[in-house]
Amino acid sequence: MTVFTLTQNDTSPPIGGNVTGERGEMIDVTGCDVRFMMKPIGGDTLTVDDDGQVVDGPRGVVGYGWKAADTAEHGTFQAEFELTYPDGTVETFPSESLTVIIKPDLG
Repeated sequence: MTVFTLTQNDTSPPIGGNVTGERGEMIDVTGCDVRFMMKPIGGDTLTVDDDGQVVDGPRGVVGYGWKAADTAEHGTFQAEFELTYPDGTVETFPSESLTVIIKPDLG
């Protein structure tokens, strides 16, 4: 399980990582469309469903830059990157759980 933590109302650092295959090999994501989705653990409604970015295609790096509304509520969330390859096939990453924890803002 991968855990990403930030504070309520923060828009940095961006979230991202490497897209790898089952054997740990990097997958070239050049030309892919990327979506980032996030919802509260146990919830049914997405709180984020937005375009992500290919950061480094040949090295399989994708990312998402937070918007203020994305981190307005604190809590624990499940997240994923959905890639659409140039041939139209779709694959979701990471294969294991990606948890986002948004800590309450103290001020």
